Amino acid sequence: MSTHQSDYGYTYCTMKGVTVGDTNTMRWPYLPNDNIPAFADRSHEVMIQSMLQAHEDSKPVLGHKGVTSLMLVNDLDLRRSNACDDLHIVYECAAKHITELCITEAPRVNARMGEEALCRLIDSRMKKIKTPTNISRKPGNCSFMNRKQIKGSEWRNWILYYAVTCLKGLIAEDHITPLALLSRGAFLFSQDIILPEHIVESDYCFHRFLELNERLYGIERTKLNLHALIHFAKSVRENRNLWCYSTFNFESWNPVIIKFVSSPNGALLQILVRHLI
Repeated sequence: MSTHQSDYGYTYCTMKGVTVGDTNTMRWPYLPNDNIPAFADRSHEVMIQSMLQAHEDSKPVLGHKGVTSLMLVNDLDLRRSNACDDLHIVYECAAKHITELCITEAPRVNARMGEEALCRLIDSRMKKIKTPTNISRKPGNCSFMNRKQIKGSEWRNWILYYAVTCLKGLIAEDHITPLALLSRGAFLFSQDIILPEHIVESDYCFHRFLELNERLYGIERTKLNLHALIHFAKSVRENRNLWCYSTFNFESWNPVIIKFVSSPNGALLQILVRHLI
């Protein structure tokens, strides 16, 4: 596939994207835009045709740069095999994105309050929260003054449990609404049991979140991973609850795997042997 900054570089649909500003930054707006041609969800058949055509023409077709060996796997649907990931899309992108906007750009109830004072108030509220023992990363362990150091699991806990409470009364109410919508949608999709009405409600929450994000902060604040929220309902219907294919476990094993490598020669074999041992 083409990179996410290229035309048709999105995995789940053929949305072209639009360049914004003097830097020609690629954006994926939710609201109707005359600069974006009609698009549809990708299908296995169209993906195969596009790959073959790209291979023959030696140029990308609908975001495909060439063929893949996965085409040879029987009964593998290339479109359905791309499930929406909660860690990178919902928590490390959407939750981090909307929180950053709430802290830096949202109107504050106390207009004289600066960003540093706002972060201190959030930190003090976080430290007062008592959580169940099964939440390993406790609130208040890291400061929102150093938001870049917050881990994925902490962004998950923040958006699911703390965000609305910690920002209530500090920023304008209409800017808390998208935060609450993202929280509700992510919570419903993360349950052990998901009912059909939960999928409908969560899908509405994500669509409404994208609409408010663009209305409140502009088209410049629309990102590729945010657009992925549109496809979460279909992904959950086809692949079950988000935790079934979450990459949280995968990410936590990366530093463990790195420790298995003691020499650049035969690194893959070292990982295999030492893991089995």
